[in-house]
Amino acid sequence: EFRLRLFEPRCFSMMAKLTQDLAEAYRNGVVIPDGSSNFGSNRKVPRPQFIYAYGRNCAPGEKALVVEVRRCHIRGNMTADVTVVPIQKGTIEHVEEYPHAIQPAEVTVRILE
Repeated sequence: EFRLRLFEPRCFSMMAKLTQDLAEAYRNGVVIPDGSSNFGSNRKVPRPQFIYAYGRNCAPGEKALVVEVRRCHIRGNMTADVTVVPIQKGTIEHVEEYPHAIQPAEVTVRILE
């Protein structure tokens, strides 16, 4: 388990999008249970996941982790504090950057056995 502070607009945008279906409490620092219920509905929402590139760059050949979000605090100043747990290791195969957009890059990862 490790913590990240997301402060780039595209990272903040990614986390806001990943957590949009969660109850507000789970976007304000409450631990996200596995298969959490979105208060007000019976629909179960899985914990959000994303690819975390931990090499020098987010580039083909670099190492990456698929991480699961366990806790997320989205702040009004366009930052987010996130606690994640690695669930799979992989190698980045392809990166599609959007240099003039707020949306994050699309990354394809080959999962290592």
